[in-house]
Amino acid sequence: MAGKELKYKFTVVSKVEGDEEKVKAVLDMDYGTSEGFEVTVEDKVISIVLPDVCKYDQKWLLAKYRIVADLREAMSATNVRFIEEYVKAEPVVEEPAEEASEEVAEESEEISPEEIPQEKE
Repeated sequence: MAGKELKYKFTVVSKVEGDEEKVKAVLDMDYGTSEGFEVTVEDKVISIVLPDVCKYDQKWLLAKYRIVADLREAMSATNVRFIEEYVKAEPVVEEPAEEASEEVAEESEEISPEEIPQEKE
């Protein structure tokens, strides 16, 4: 096909409007998904909070440089911030109910030797 002229037909399905939608469209294009990302745009500063999956994804390491270049070109961004959050989960403390402790006490009763079935010789 070298040297041949190609013609394409395409249909525009939707138009991206709004700064946040544009950023998410670039994420979709360069990384493959925009799910889980939180985007804020203020003036020419774009802040993107990363989902947990990006922390361990090798594909993300390469994609983020393309994303920065595309956002600078498409939106004239001066700063692009990627924010990784490491939130410590608080342990869930459950208070034992009185009924539950009674059930456990009933289940943990010892069996006397007389109650153990004996085999006849």
